[in-house]
Amino acid sequence: TVQLHAVILLKKLLSSQDNIQCLMDRGILSILLPCLEQHDNPRLQLAAARALTRITRGTAAQIEVFVAHPGSMERIQQLLHAPHKAVRVEALRVLFFILENALHLRDTMLQMDLLPPLLRMIQPDASVVELRGAVWIVTCLCESKTMPLPLQTVEE
Repeated sequence: TVQLHAVILLKKLLSSQDNIQCLMDRGILSILLPCLEQHDNPRLQLAAARALTRITRGTAAQIEVFVAHPGSMERIQQLLHAPHKAVRVEALRVLFFILENALHLRDTMLQMDLLPPLLRMIQPDASVVELRGAVWIVTCLCESKTMPLPLQTVEE
């Protein structure tokens, strides 16, 4: 479809740091995020998630804008339950790069209740890639020498 091809082109443009900022300034998140809701079109979901992965490989400031954008994290969290493995894995990559490049957002991510869906992904029938990604993200969310896990999260 035309929409799929456009998202693939946007993903390619996002390979440059300068392009990430330029496209974010022009509202790319408002274009990509609705594509994640196209549950009947997993190819479009995957292409949009891959484009968002490129954004989360950007600067901490760019990642902050992504995380703060209304609905962005909720949509990524929903992808963790997608029926297609590739879409779930790409959602894990988005979360991975947020933590890798902007660890200071960890508490924000915990407040978004990301732990339960990640823990549910750790199942015997999950793929190695999904297990590795989910376990790494859970570890990053729970372990920090400088920012201990909030007591309320541990109690839950």
